[in-house]
Amino acid sequence: MGPFPEVCEQVPCVEVGSWVIAEPMTMLTDYVLAVECLILGGLLLRHALPRGQSATKWWALAMLAFSVSFVSGGSEHGFAYHLGQYTPMWDTALLTTAAGSLGLLAGAGGALLAAGPRRILLGVAAPLALVYMVAELAGYNEFIYLTMYYGPTLLTLVVIGAWRWRTEGNVGAGWTLATATTMLGGAGWQMSQIGLHTHFNHNDIFHVIMMGAFVFAYWAGLAFEDRD
Repeated sequence: MGPFPEVCEQVPCVEVGSWVIAEPMTMLTDYVLAVECLILGGLLLRHALPRGQSATKWWALAMLAFSVSFVSGGSEHGFAYHLGQYTPMWDTALLTTAAGSLGLLAGAGGALLAAGPRRILLGVAAPLALVYMVAELAGYNEFIYLTMYYGPTLLTLVVIGAWRWRTEGNVGAGWTLATATTMLGGAGWQMSQIGLHTHFNHNDIFHVIMMGAFVFAYWAGLAFEDRD
């Protein structure tokens, strides 16, 4: 028996040699997302740096932060039987998600907002991200608290993307809108707790939806041009 056998009373587990993997499909889809974000973020960074495009650079760094988040989250799920829950990997997953969300705002702001509105946006968003991170490290590490920070970030991206797409026909704005609405749809599905199978639950469906969202994010980043 492992040190935390109660995990397998709550979620499905499979044995792989001497290891017991909890929520194997959740772990796998987390890792697929991590690889996707690593590749797409790296490609965006390579695209942005020679051109000096700060907006695309921030979008790329956000995707790299999400890659770390998915690796950490997948490991938290998969190795819970051996390591327990709410480990430092969980903290890392939450903190890098918050950092990635801030990076999305910085990138979208750089491409879609003039200097004044962008300063206001980041002047509000950066302190809020810091407050969330301090609270998370202080023990407020349940997913609901991340949702309270992450949700308004996505709604802000929807508003900015829709506004610039409607008023300017900006291609990057259109893909930003597609990214944020898909992410919101995924978050909504995750909160619904609706799964298709014991080994394909609400988290796994959320991850599949997010795979599509990050493709949209990649196209948004490619289309971004610094407004100033």
